[in-house]
Amino acid sequence: LHVPSENWVIVSLLLSGGVLSVVMWGWNGQQQLFGLLVLCLGWGSICLVLLGRNYWVPFASPLLLGITTTVALQVKQRLREEKLFQQEVERLWNTYRQDLVVQKRSYTTVPTQIAGLLQSGMALRITQLSALAEQFGRSQSTQAAISRSLSIGLLAADLEGWVWFCNPIAAECLGVQVGDRLQYCLIPEWFTLEQWQTGLERLLQQIPFVSHELQRDDRWFEIRLEPLLTPPALIPDPLSRSAHGDDGLSASLDRWGDGTPQGLLLLLENVTARKQVEDNLVKQMEELQIINELKDDFLNTIRTICARL
Repeated sequence: LHVPSENWVIVSLLLSGGVLSVVMWGWNGQQQLFGLLVLCLGWGSICLVLLGRNYWVPFASPLLLGITTTVALQVKQRLREEKLFQQEVERLWNTYRQDLVVQKRSYTTVPTQIAGLLQSGMALRITQLSALAEQFGRSQSTQAAISRSLSIGLLAADLEGWVWFCNPIAAECLGVQVGDRLQYCLIPEWFTLEQWQTGLERLLQQIPFVSHELQRDDRWFEIRLEPLLTPPALIPDPLSRSAHGDDGLSASLDRWGDGTPQGLLLLLENVTARKQVEDNLVKQMEELQIINELKDDFLNTIRTICARL
């Protein structure tokens, strides 16, 4: 049997470990396990082929290297995700904890059933996240109930036009449902293409949108757009972003809270009664003007008759 030198085996293992870690770095857990399985089967097949040709190569050490590399990547990725999770929960907690409804239970102590399963730091973050989620659920339900009772149409969408909230009045008047693309429902019935693009540009620049009125059948509506801004407290620290690394996970989280509008709010108000009042005032003004003209004509006629007499 032909046996490779020990130095060659060590150098090959070191190079293979580095290449394997680089290749598997961007993979998720399932992809890494699948890659390890393919590596084990492939290396076993190569060893059998080489053994048939009187070449003996190490079998266990490359497999052990692959398993060790995969486990190390899994642990490192899990630690990074846990650190990032704790930092994001801490940021949310520091921003919104003043809005939590004061109750008898404390959100700074860890429940026994959670503390027995996790480390104290992670358990505390999970407790805080649960409190924030509970408060968000209550606030969402309250806001939804308030919006359903409003006399105006209320609609929220992201900057791409995907509707994620719509109260019944807006749904009825605009024919919009959650999950629709807003521009397809508004153009050209409610907005022209130029008006819509101009409105989006003004929203991105945080310039107040000039509302406009339009008539639908016998009703008049006023429609306007407002930006949905993220609280400044959620703007991430550039140092924390560099600590996380410029990967997809941290980049997607850093995109949230960059101080720019994250969506738009559409307000639709039925102003038929106001338009009727305005029309009545205009008619009254016209009638008064006609009366004044008739009065002037009458006085001029009287003056003319008196002058002739």
